[in-house]
Amino acid sequence: MHRTFSEKPFNERYELMGDMAEQRFCTWATDENMPCTGYGLRRPAVPVYKLPAFVRYTPDFVLGNVLVEVQGCGRDQTLKMKHDKLWALDCWNIHAGVYVWMWNHSNDQIGVMTFDVFQDLCTDMTGAYREDGMFDETKPYATVLWNDFYEHKYCLRTKDDWDNLRHHMT
Repeated sequence: MHRTFSEKPFNERYELMGDMAEQRFCTWATDENMPCTGYGLRRPAVPVYKLPAFVRYTPDFVLGNVLVEVQGCGRDQTLKMKHDKLWALDCWNIHAGVYVWMWNHSNDQIGVMTFDVFQDLCTDMTGAYREDGMFDETKPYATVLWNDFYEHKYCLRTKDDWDNLRHHMT
């Protein structure tokens, strides 16, 4: 029986977390002539849960002069983000602008927006994904629906939008 990503045990999900979306981001950045450099942790050999949230949730890439957090969403069309990750990204955003790059792998759509706009879209969960509003049974999380993200007036999704973004990064 085929299980969705969210139905798999944590240890199986951990081996795949972020890989597909981050690979897609690198392809996108290369195609758009926007060289990127990996920045965040990539499954280090230390117990990540012991690290402070600010370190644990370092944005994934440096693109020009901004940081980029890469996220993916699947068939449920919903991005879930832990509250402590939102807090950490907000801290990073103070030091260097953070953009959220999101890939909907179900329909291969891509959108980019500033963290400030993304954070405004986040809603606390009280029942859709998990009735207890917890991620992995222990951490509160917020959600953003794909259509709310992709259709937002500040979501960059076209070549012209990305050219404008490139202009702001130099």
